[in-house]
Amino acid sequence: MTPEWLSADPPGPHSAVCVHCRRLTFAPVEVRYIESMSGPGIVLYACPEHAPHVGVPDPHPDDEIRAD
Repeated sequence: MTPEWLSADPPGPHSAVCVHCRRLTFAPVEVRYIESMSGPGIVLYACPEHAPHVGVPDPHPDDEIRAD
């Protein structure tokens, strides 16, 4: 920890656009992470109201299904 850290401005609020209603929310919930073959993946967010409906735990086409 440095003295500059103690006097630095706090980070701003985290905001994102809901993937369901397309509105800006300041309480985003991560509902899906999409892997990328090159570079970092993409995180999709939803507002708290729509997160239970968007983040369905069903298989997604990007998910790997293995028959053992």
